[in-house]
Amino acid sequence: MEQFIIVSGEVGDWEGLYFKGKLFKESHRITTYDIMNLLKDHYKELDGTFGKYTINQDYLETNGLLPSNFKDINKNML
Repeated sequence: MEQFIIVSGEVGDWEGLYFKGKLFKESHRITTYDIMNLLKDHYKELDGTFGKYTINQDYLETNGLLPSNFKDINKNML
């Protein structure tokens, strides 16, 4: 699995940033500031792998929020 993962809603109104499979931040927009905070807190653990996924809008509307663990997202929804 990639070390950094960004999951975005299909219509672009919700994003989540995962680090090592754990949700670090979710909001209407992941900012450079959010990413810099993650890097600052975990710079000794970085390996540079990255993934970007779009999640089915129905998933977000049904569940409201992203799960704490990336592995808990049904891969059919990505």
